[in-house]
Amino acid sequence: MSLDVHQIRWRSSYLEIDYSSRDGGVPWLYCVGRRQFVPFEIVGLESGVRRARLNLVLGDGREVLPGGQWIICEKIKESALFSLQALYAEYPLMPQRVDYDVRHLLPPELRDDDEAVAQYTDEERLELVAWHPYVTSGVTYDDEVLERLDNLDRVFRYGKNSYAYTGVFVPRRIVPVSSISRCTCSSSSATRPRATVSAVVARCRGTFSRRRTR
Repeated sequence: MSLDVHQIRWRSSYLEIDYSSRDGGVPWLYCVGRRQFVPFEIVGLESGVRRARLNLVLGDGREVLPGGQWIICEKIKESALFSLQALYAEYPLMPQRVDYDVRHLLPPELRDDDEAVAQYTDEERLELVAWHPYVTSGVTYDDEVLERLDNLDRVFRYGKNSYAYTGVFVPRRIVPVSSISRCTCSSSSATRPRATVSAVVARCRGTFSRRRTR
């Protein structure tokens, strides 16, 4: 799996992502809280670059993209969820994500206890991934994209100018290799979005907020 993101931009109420993929992968938005995927409209450009487009005002086909944590990702193949071995063979970096998730299910005092971590069976580890079947380990971002994330603030009106919608991306660094590319959508403007960069992948968080203007 590979997705190389070359540009993220706003065009009116559309979020657009220009990307290329060596294996035909496509990006999705996934909401952890809702366990919901939202597809992009995909159009071809030149030189193998494709553009993913999503109208956030019509995010689910009828209304504004609902609040929650949204992740820029790919769907895990159903065939890879047949067994933990198949999952790890298809996604070589998945063991780090699973290990991270297992440790954070344990009490804080046991998270560094390898024996406690080893108590989780292959079936339980597979269930953790199947519950949220997204993958981001192959999603990478051009340096120019990461440098511009903090300049992607956007406010636009919709609904006959009765509402305003705000989108923001802010970069920050983290440590875990299993970092995830995220967009966090919220009905409150208090939460700010973030983009996270690690040595292996970039993690993009955004906050999208709606408010009535009149």
